[in-house]
Amino acid sequence: MKRHNIPHCSIREIDRNGIAHCMEKILDMINPSGNRPLHLSFDIDSVDPGIAPSTGTKVRGGLSYREAMYVCEEVARTGSLSVMDLVEVNPELGTPRESRATVAVAVDIIAHALGLSIRDTDYRRFPHN
Repeated sequence: MKRHNIPHCSIREIDRNGIAHCMEKILDMINPSGNRPLHLSFDIDSVDPGIAPSTGTKVRGGLSYREAMYVCEEVARTGSLSVMDLVEVNPELGTPRESRATVAVAVDIIAHALGLSIRDTDYRRFPHN
């Protein structure tokens, strides 16, 4: 990503500075005037497997549920989202309970990118809890 000059934040940066700082930095880099359409490509294996276990490449210590939703909420807040893809959801991997949990997180990711707030999903119970 560095070699191709793609704006990004590492997990270390997120730990050090917080997801809000990282999102502000990235959005400012890719859309400083706020008038460009955005394409959000969300790879669910960036989310901690304790939350979204049915994926091919599990990343222990990945994004928390709240961090994942915050990313999407900030993109929605720009009003510039024009395209979104969500990849690496694989319900064939793991138990039925893990698959349902992963799909529930995937649905929330999409809903938050479209403008749903975390307050609207506080009631959710994840099947693996």
